[in-house]
Amino acid sequence: MMDLRISVLHATLGRPKKALETMYYWQDAAYDPEGLEYLFAFNDDDGSRFEIMERDQSKDKFTVITMDLITRSSAAAWNAAASAASGLLLIQGQDDVYPPKNFDKSLLEIMHDNGGPDEPMVIAVGAGYRK
Repeated sequence: MMDLRISVLHATLGRPKKALETMYYWQDAAYDPEGLEYLFAFNDDDGSRFEIMERDQSKDKFTVITMDLITRSSAAAWNAAASAASGLLLIQGQDDVYPPKNFDKSLLEIMHDNGGPDEPMVIAVGAGYRK
């Protein structure tokens, strides 16, 4: 198995508690949670909503990116998170999408079977895990 960093890019709007619950689900579902980088991109101007994020950020590793309200869109938030990501494999996350168990191992196997990290590819997994 390749040792590649995976970045989960999570766009969210004003639901920090739900966003954190989703991140913990992703981490629990990962075969190698230490290989995940989790980035939140928020479109919100209410700083008090992020107090829960600040408390959890001190014990868990994740990055928070706040967006200018003029660019309030999920696409802009995902792009901002992608710009800050360090992973070779980028996964688009959101508040109501949950991965299957060992998703990271499965994606890395697909990547390896199709040329490895030197070959650009898009792995379309669909919205089958939306809750």
